[in-house]
Amino acid sequence: MISVVIPAHNEAGYLPTCLKSIKQQTLDPKRYEVIVVDDHSDDQTATIAKQFGVKVIKSKVTPGKSSALNQGVEIAEGEIITAVDADSQLPPNFLAKVKEAFESDPHLDAYTGVGRLVDKGRTFYPELLCSLTDLVSAFLFRWFPFLTGPGHAVRKSTLEKVGGYPNEAFEDLALAKELKKVGAKIKLDRAMKVFASSRRYKSVGKIKIEWEIIRAYLRKHLLNKANLWQRSTVR
Repeated sequence: MISVVIPAHNEAGYLPTCLKSIKQQTLDPKRYEVIVVDDHSDDQTATIAKQFGVKVIKSKVTPGKSSALNQGVEIAEGEIITAVDADSQLPPNFLAKVKEAFESDPHLDAYTGVGRLVDKGRTFYPELLCSLTDLVSAFLFRWFPFLTGPGHAVRKSTLEKVGGYPNEAFEDLALAKELKKVGAKIKLDRAMKVFASSRRYKSVGKIKIEWEIIRAYLRKHLLNKANLWQRSTVR
């Protein structure tokens, strides 16, 4: 079984779109579960999640995306954990591809696609620029692996082996580094595009957030240092 874990803090405005995209998956619903971890929200996040008939748990520890993810992983029944941001939109075949990837390779530890930002139904950056970025990322992936924040999958046993999601900013990059340390096998599927809202870029600023992502990537892989930059309340 696949367990989809969605950490959510005040996500009433974006969560419905995310959950609708999961409901539209081609994979048999009996083959996956959906867990929304309400991370100390003070809006209708939990109520909306319950309306979609998914599991909802309230975070009982210090607020934060990593801790919310780890709480979801703890109660997950699936052997494959798929972490999805609450503002993401999964393509209809995403979970089917995750299932296929892990079933076809018993040694696979993690699976990731590439991210795309959307703004009012349109891609935030030109596709040509995104494709060039994908090429560079794919070239560096062997030495500096990453996991796409909007949606990626990890074998639960491997995740437990490295102690779960690191409690730091850019937890997806930090987890990829931890997986690399233990020799985990990570598959990059460049054909799999996962969409996410461009709200962070609008609230923080394009240049600043792009620099912080690059900086986080380099700090983690080259210096092996934690990323302590605190994101805005928009997560």
